[in-house]
Amino acid sequence: MGYDDSEAGRVLVAANIGNLASAVLLGLISQKIPIRPLVIGSMIMSFFAVLVFGSGIGDLSLLSFSVAMAAFFINAGVVGMYPIFADTFPAHLRASGIGFAIGLGRGGSAIGPIAAGALFAAESSVFTVSALMGAGGLIAACMIILLPRR
Repeated sequence: MGYDDSEAGRVLVAANIGNLASAVLLGLISQKIPIRPLVIGSMIMSFFAVLVFGSGIGDLSLLSFSVAMAAFFINAGVVGMYPIFADTFPAHLRASGIGFAIGLGRGGSAIGPIAAGALFAAESSVFTVSALMGAGGLIAACMIILLPRR
């Protein structure tokens, strides 16, 4: 995006701050509010936060803030999935079920940058790539809504 490496590093720090804040806040809030709606809301908000990131923010401080917000909502959704999965799978399938679900997520983490690179190589805009990558949050929210409860 045209920034120096040191400037880009500040954006990565903002992402890590968002990740940390989400894990702490989700843990605290989930003691008062059921985890499923929190995770569904986080996943939906992650889509919009990624869209804001991809909207072409030119100011590095605002870009850092948008990255922190995107990281916040994405990480809150991911962290919140663990207790949902633990509640979903019966005890005899819990370890393999959670491991399988996490493995699928890791696969998406590996494929995502490849897909984004292909989209950029095809001259897609940052906004288009952001919208497509952020759509994963909407898909995850739908999947959690459809996930059976024990």
